[in-house]
Amino acid sequence: MAQHSLRATPETVRIGAFDARFPAVMTVASGDTVQVQCVSGREEVLPPPGSGLAVPPELTAIIAANPGMVPGHICSGPIAIAGAMPGDMLEVRIEAIEPGADWGYNMIRPLAGTLPEDFHETSLMIIPIDRAARTCRLPWGLDLPLAPFFGVMGWRRRRPSGGSAPRSRGSMAATSTTRS
Repeated sequence: MAQHSLRATPETVRIGAFDARFPAVMTVASGDTVQVQCVSGREEVLPPPGSGLAVPPELTAIIAANPGMVPGHICSGPIAIAGAMPGDMLEVRIEAIEPGADWGYNMIRPLAGTLPEDFHETSLMIIPIDRAARTCRLPWGLDLPLAPFFGVMGWRRRRPSGGSAPRSRGSMAATSTTRS
């Protein structure tokens, strides 16, 4: 079984969209292992200059290649499985998730999210991450242990017999890994 690496580049990511028409950026065989680099953010949520926090060069390149980038997940891929057909059942094992930056962010937007009526102003927190200690420090000084999870993943669904795209986009959320 082969080992593959998919780096996040302007050519290997999609921003804010799941679409079965996107061509695969990599094809692997069943049982292969793929290390996928994922990035998150856009120009408005980057740490300020002089903060001591490093923006991954891959994220900088993606932002530069997408001026006016709108909010949305930056998804690496798609990755095709040789011989798999839309509608096939796939097993994906996430062996480990490692933070790819020394910072993260949390944004609250008015009238959005779980508590839309409770927040009336936009709030952005840049959250430093200590990758070695696997902790992050909130702005008020609380240190939290990291428990990363793979937030967004999707697959190509079988089209109904009429040929139109299904209403569901084939996205799923994962909540655990073999090792975080």
